[in-house]
Amino acid sequence: MLFIAILLAQNLAAVRVHESSAMEGASAGAKLTKTAVCITGQMRALRKTADGIIRHVIAPGNADLFISTSKEVEYDMLYLLRNQTTSLNAIPADLDLSNWWKKQAGPDNKGFETIVGSENSEFVSGLSPREGYGDHQHYHLYQCSRMIQEKEKARGKAYDVVHFLRSDMLFTADAIPTSLVQGSNVCYCPTSPENFPGSISDFEAICDRVGADAYMSTVSLLTENPQRVLKGLPTWRNTNQHSWLHWRLKDSNTTIKNLVSLGFLTCNSEEVEMTISDSTESALIQTGTTPCVHDEQLNIDFKSGASNDPFRIQAPQWSRLVKSCGWSEKLVSLADSEEKFAALLEGLQGKDDVDSLCDYHL
Repeated sequence: MLFIAILLAQNLAAVRVHESSAMEGASAGAKLTKTAVCITGQMRALRKTADGIIRHVIAPGNADLFISTSKEVEYDMLYLLRNQTTSLNAIPADLDLSNWWKKQAGPDNKGFETIVGSENSEFVSGLSPREGYGDHQHYHLYQCSRMIQEKEKARGKAYDVVHFLRSDMLFTADAIPTSLVQGSNVCYCPTSPENFPGSISDFEAICDRVGADAYMSTVSLLTENPQRVLKGLPTWRNTNQHSWLHWRLKDSNTTIKNLVSLGFLTCNSEEVEMTISDSTESALIQTGTTPCVHDEQLNIDFKSGASNDPFRIQAPQWSRLVKSCGWSEKLVSLADSEEKFAALLEGLQGKDDVDSLCDYHL
């Protein structure tokens, strides 16, 4: 049974959903889940993705779900995940987070002021002269961190793994099992091998508990130790979300690993801006935006962009493989080799009998 507590900390209107103390006591002897799932940002496309998130991300490991979001863009669809939610933080859609960030940084924090005063600090774009919501993303990750820590304290045990994702990720097969997330201070960030490791995707990440703290560390870095950012990241003034994620993980000595993607960014049908078929797909023009596109051949809607397009093409193939062969250490390490990745992907695209690839490749 859930109860709702209204929190007014730092003058933020936030809602937290917690399990009741009675449930905590009743389940004290039950086996504790090893996995926390953290969803941050607007609840985009949840009507299409909620079933996949529950079926393929939460259910396989009976994970606890933590959500930090804004009351906008389909917030009313959150009911689709309500029964799965362990803790929820929700802020008003029009809330200006600038004062919250300043309070976290404290008065006369010149390093923080220098960073957010740059026109090109894209990773905190909402705080800088640039328009955008990078500040919201990092705020939500910070709140996710707090909720996870509160839950860990209540249950008396830390999670082994934290799975980060966006609400508009459409999953089509079960996520990597906790037992295959190996090592300490490690994050798996599914990325096209041709871009990895120079660039990593911020759509999704699966981290051990130490790596998860690094993944959620932006607020503490900028507000408590901005000089480390100024000294350690010479090109920080031109740092976007992807390269900032890469830097903060490296700065924490986090091992960054690649992983095949079992999901891609989707969108709602009413957002579709153009329709493509196989004959027109190659003519898609990348404009720097991410328009919503409908693929007639596959009957799917997806965000068309340089980062998402490889996932949209590859995820269904990797999902076929996982459903037929299951996860294995070889599959986890497959994305480390661009050559092996491409060869198996080509084999999947040319075979109806996926089972024949299991023993040979996995």
